[in-house]
Amino acid sequence: MLNCLNTILGFLILVLQLINPSTAKNFNNDLNILDHNIVLVNTNATVPKKEKTNFETINPTKDTKIDDACKKSFYYIENAANLIDLQAKCWKVMGNIEISSNFSGSMVDLGLIKEIEGDLIVKNNKHVFRIQGYNLESLRKLELESLTAFVSLDLPVLKEVSTIDWKVLPILSSVVINGNIKKVKSIVISDTALTSIDYFNNVNEVDIFNINNNRFLESLFTKLESVTKQLTVHSNARELELDLSSLHTVENMTVKDVSKINVAKLASVNSSLEFIENQFSSLELPLLTKVQGTLGLIDNKNLKKVNFSNVTDIQGGLMIANNTELIKIDFFPKLRQIGGAIYFEGSFQKIDFPELKLVKGSAYIKSSSDELNCEEFTTPKHGRSIIRGGKIECTSGMKRKMLSVDEDGNVLGKQESSSEPGKKEKGKNNTKSQGGSKKMENSAPKDIFVDIFKTSVYTVLTILFAIVF
Repeated sequence: MLNCLNTILGFLILVLQLINPSTAKNFNNDLNILDHNIVLVNTNATVPKKEKTNFETINPTKDTKIDDACKKSFYYIENAANLIDLQAKCWKVMGNIEISSNFSGSMVDLGLIKEIEGDLIVKNNKHVFRIQGYNLESLRKLELESLTAFVSLDLPVLKEVSTIDWKVLPILSSVVINGNIKKVKSIVISDTALTSIDYFNNVNEVDIFNINNNRFLESLFTKLESVTKQLTVHSNARELELDLSSLHTVENMTVKDVSKINVAKLASVNSSLEFIENQFSSLELPLLTKVQGTLGLIDNKNLKKVNFSNVTDIQGGLMIANNTELIKIDFFPKLRQIGGAIYFEGSFQKIDFPELKLVKGSAYIKSSSDELNCEEFTTPKHGRSIIRGGKIECTSGMKRKMLSVDEDGNVLGKQESSSEPGKKEKGKNNTKSQGGSKKMENSAPKDIFVDIFKTSVYTVLTILFAIVF
């Protein structure tokens, strides 16, 4: 009977709640069974913490164990999942990491990877927009090439890298490296949209330094003191100002398309030195003493002032051509020897080498100015020429003189010609022909390269004869 009464009483209370909720009584410790705000979760319960990986809880050192999965020689990343899996296992990667050209993600995030003993290679990809590695401190080579959508590189703690090789990154405009790098062997940056390259200002020596075709790069400053193989700067913004004021020694150096240059401390060139198609008006190298290869000043249209005041020896050739504003070639006051040929062409009026004693190659000199005196080269003092390469050709305005000499500087023959109307070519040598008429038997050929051509033809015919017979 009591059970029935309880059931009836519960039903009445339910009906009353539906009719007027405010009159409902709370039962069972005042709990309203129809309250929609009832708390269903125990607020005193402890929420389980996210388990941290080893990389987040410890700072890896050389003694930190490296997972076997991180010891492969090569990792080919085809998608973001591959990369996430790799960084979840490896704080250090022993081999190369290459991002596939089919990688469709816009970002390459190296995440927790701190060291890459091999190379990081991203090539021929049209999707990658950004590469970042906030923990990456070292790798061997950073090779980025043909990334048409690539805009941003962010490696803020990178300290060690052997090779920088960036090519065909036409919209790359943002790089964060923060100048932590002190040693690099090779730096090649080509075809980017960068406006400055100041990430390597703590680097003093490299093997290769090649900055080219960065069309918005108007200023380039470096603290490099030595370049052991090749220094090349060309085809960047035409307004580029190049500051190599710390450079002391270089193997080969080519500078092209520069509006201003500072190489005042350069003292040693172990091979060749070339300045081509620049816009600067002044070139000062007061400390340079020797060039062990060829020295070239070519097509520098505004060049007026040149200083090679301490150069005594050029072991290769000397080429000075088409420097429109250069009126005199008189900036080698101490030069004593040229190991190769000389080639001078332009509108200069005077050539002066007060200390020059020997040119081991031939000489080709051509000026549009009538004021140039060719006699200094074609009429040797004391009967012996300082030119020992066999041929001397000097043109001043419309007049041309040619001289043939032996290896001791003895004159073997002379020839003069003129482009003026009514002037005829004349020649003489040191011997007479039979019949008493004078004839030039040993004069220099009209073209300075004819002898080379003949030798080449003879060699080819000899080889063909040997093959056929």
